[in-house]
Amino acid sequence: RVTDQIEKYYRPQAHRMAVRLKQFRTGEFVLSLVAVVLGAIATATEINQLGAWVAVATTVGVTITAHIAAERYEYLVTNYQATAHRLESLRIEWDNARKLGLATAAAAADFVRRCEEAISVENQAWMAEWQGDKPAGPKKNDDPPTEPK
Repeated sequence: RVTDQIEKYYRPQAHRMAVRLKQFRTGEFVLSLVAVVLGAIATATEINQLGAWVAVATTVGVTITAHIAAERYEYLVTNYQATAHRLESLRIEWDNARKLGLATAAAAADFVRRCEEAISVENQAWMAEWQGDKPAGPKKNDDPPTEPK
């Protein structure tokens, strides 16, 4: 079940959000380029300069909006990747315990609890983000998987 969560939910979600993030970042760049071109044209031709600058200002506003949306996707990518990493570390730890014959009922219950906790942390961060709270960010576990005790 943990493998399914990692492979069928968290990694695909991280990938989807990364693709969207790239789209927003590309949009930011294109809109910024358009703003520069419009400004250059307005300056070079001196035709209806005010209208040209309004277009530039509008484009800059849209660029800022795209940046804000991109920041949200960046947060989601990090969150999904961190949860997938944490679950994968737990799975590796459990696989090692099984190989060493340490996979007792108590160890299995602890493994399930820790997996549910990892998913719960991700859900809480997502809910806080959705409700407009400022979460502390996803818990990251960058430590390498350890041998079971």
